[in-house]
Amino acid sequence: VAASAESPEVLSQSPSTDPAEILSRMTLEEKICQLLMVTPEALTGQETVTGFNNDAMDALAQYPVGGLIFFGANLETADQATAMLSAIRETAATLTVPGLLLGVDEEGGSVSRATPLGVTEYEDMRVYGDAGDTEAAYQIGLTLGSQLKDLGFTRVVLARELSLPEVEHITKHCGIETECFVHGALCMSMSGQCYMSAFLGG
Repeated sequence: VAASAESPEVLSQSPSTDPAEILSRMTLEEKICQLLMVTPEALTGQETVTGFNNDAMDALAQYPVGGLIFFGANLETADQATAMLSAIRETAATLTVPGLLLGVDEEGGSVSRATPLGVTEYEDMRVYGDAGDTEAAYQIGLTLGSQLKDLGFTRVVLARELSLPEVEHITKHCGIETECFVHGALCMSMSGQCYMSAFLGG
């Protein structure tokens, strides 16, 4: 049985960074849930989630997933998104499982979910790629990372094509936690060229 909302163990009162200790307190169901990053709709069964009500809090307590991923329908205004993320973090802090990842699919250009929140709009990223304008791409990344951090997001996932020195430089200067693909891609092509693997593998 997963952690209940009625009698949560508050991690903030007894923090532990020891993975073995954290895992020893988790049920099998909690461990499985921690492997998943889902939309708030998948978690709650609601058609569109733009806030975090009692039903959503109960769902997170019953199924303590590792993360929630937000898309355009979830993000209406900066105030709404900030309040929703804050409510989710407060709920997650009462659970017996580690911290909850809160993510948004925001790449800038044609893949921009956070524009309604006041995040800067850019041309399609292909424009900068075709021009070989690495400085513009760098500045766009810094701007988006900073703006998303101000809204309550806490981590950005870097493109897998970056070199180790580039990852190190970005991590030192972007002002927000970074994550990168250590194992490499399961796709033979660069990002944005996945039609090749779809053609080869179906």
